[in-house]
Amino acid sequence: MAQLEAGKQAVNRDIDYWATRDVGITKIGVDVQANRVAVGVSSDLKVAQGALAARYGPIVVVADKAPTEPSSCTDNQHCAPPVVGGLYIIAQEVCTAGYVARSGSGALVLVTAGHCFHTSSDNWKNNPTTQTYIGTNNHYIMNHSTTSGTYPADAGYITIASGGMQATPHNKFLYATGSTTLWSVVGYAGSNYYPNGTLVCKSGVASGWTCGIILGQEETLVEGSVRIQHVEEVNAFGARGDSGGPVFYGTSSVVLLGIEIAIGPNNTSPPFYYSPVNVIDSSLGVAPCITATC
Repeated sequence: MAQLEAGKQAVNRDIDYWATRDVGITKIGVDVQANRVAVGVSSDLKVAQGALAARYGPIVVVADKAPTEPSSCTDNQHCAPPVVGGLYIIAQEVCTAGYVARSGSGALVLVTAGHCFHTSSDNWKNNPTTQTYIGTNNHYIMNHSTTSGTYPADAGYITIASGGMQATPHNKFLYATGSTTLWSVVGYAGSNYYPNGTLVCKSGVASGWTCGIILGQEETLVEGSVRIQHVEEVNAFGARGDSGGPVFYGTSSVVLLGIEIAIGPNNTSPPFYYSPVNVIDSSLGVAPCITATC
């Protein structure tokens, strides 16, 4: 099992490597019975299998071809279940769904910005037309009422209620404001993994899909008497309502980097800031979903 986990992590680390070689990794899993790391691709099966075998040996095999799939959305505010990243969510203010994860207890949770939460019992919904219920049991590092202190990240999670919102896939997100296409989260990378100058993108309810280069890492964001550590700065704009939206590297099959937490001073100009996924996960005790069944 240790060898399989090592192989899985090796493929996960190489997501950007494969993206530059036209091998679109859509999922990474472990097939214990076959004693293989099973990889899904959106590219030619034979080409992908040959390339993967040459790099990792016979332990890594192509399980299937999984193309980019349509969603049941008309835009990022109007989507049928399940809940995925990049969607409109609201309790007491509009924010953006970040990513689906597993908590330490194994529960499915939805991560978004901490300052979007007003109380631990906020009643979260998505889709302003149907007001579809997401969940109520919330946990956060800091929230809307926080006025002072130093925090490792601006993040929290909603425990996803049983039913349709928990349906698979769990590792998807809607990548653009008017899009009906879902992209796949197939890996994640923490702070300082990609150097300054790397092009990254975010998906937000208000401003959609915007991209820019990383300008700074491990910064401290100061908002009045609140200090948020480990913040990354990106030369791209965001808007009010984008808070909590996922930040990624790549296209179609992407590497999750974190969630947007703040924007530039006039709401239309760069930069935006995000809390990195590794800091969020360690602080909240969650693990991002990088496969459909998580």
